[in-house]
Amino acid sequence: MEELEAIQVKSRIKPGATVGLLVGSRGITDIITVVKTVATELKKMGAKPFIIPSMGSHGGATAQGQKEILKHLGITEEAMGIPIHSTISLANYRRCPCKCYWSRRVFSQ
Repeated sequence: MEELEAIQVKSRIKPGATVGLLVGSRGITDIITVVKTVATELKKMGAKPFIIPSMGSHGGATAQGQKEILKHLGITEEAMGIPIHSTISLANYRRCPCKCYWSRRVFSQ
């Protein structure tokens, strides 16, 4: 996928790495294709991707509500082939050398 090559994702993902794929709910053209393709490419790189709903108040600002919004858009664990970790909790995010953000709380679910 050209877009992932352009931002050199493969050089930043190590086999076995857990990768959170943030998925929003507004204005993403062909969202099903985009999310499925990125998830598939991450798995080809040996990563273990999962979806994190990335919304503010959409879905009533609840974990279940945001998961329902994604479902309405066609983004489900079954359709994407990866888990969805939906939680509404504040966490301390840290910047890594790979220019990504992480939270132990999300990974430990």
